[in-house]
Amino acid sequence: MISYLDLDENQLRTLPEELNQLSLLKELYLGTNPWISFPESLNPLLEKMLYGQSDDVKKIVTQKKTAAD
Repeated sequence: MISYLDLDENQLRTLPEELNQLSLLKELYLGTNPWISFPESLNPLLEKMLYGQSDDVKKIVTQKKTAAD
């Protein structure tokens, strides 16, 4: 079953196991931008969730972090 999660006005299509993983992220509770501060260990999950997302979200999620970030 697909659920829709509103994250910074982006509707994410998610599966139940993805929602469970997202709910464990401390970034969601600290008020930081989760697209920027997601741990690298969740990159596979984010890539899987990119289907159907806006180009802006895809760009943010897929850009490589620099040393200044």
